[in-house]
Amino acid sequence: MKKLQQWSGYLLAYTMWIVSFLLWLGFMLLGRDALLGVLGLYYIGESFQRRFQAQLVDRVFVFGTGLIWVILMILVENYFRTGVKKGDLGRRVGRVLGPQVLLIFLADAVKAIWVDPIPLPWMRWVLLAVELTVGVGTIYLSSRKPHLS
Repeated sequence: MKKLQQWSGYLLAYTMWIVSFLLWLGFMLLGRDALLGVLGLYYIGESFQRRFQAQLVDRVFVFGTGLIWVILMILVENYFRTGVKKGDLGRRVGRVLGPQVLLIFLADAVKAIWVDPIPLPWMRWVLLAVELTVGVGTIYLSSRKPHLS
């Protein structure tokens, strides 16, 4: 029975690792879209030179977030595996996924407020509220001390 419980813990850990992988990929895509939108609207204007500078900023963003993504995936995999051994996988998942969801919320909010300032459909506001609630709630629940009964 212990072996089955440990095996299911590792299955859950690697499933959450894939979810973390996809969340970071989602942040990279949304963040790049928001960055390019902000640069296009407020920085580039009609300047030919600033267009090249914006391309450089875009490439640095993609390279930097990609490098952080690779490093995080290696560290998160080890962090989750250790969480299975110590029995606190749930808290560790919350500590990793919560900030990732908040980063997605931040990129999505920048895109919604500054890049697409036209009146947004109510569904977009609901999505932003859900992202914020899930991110903050996950961080809050993962930071609480477990009750000993």
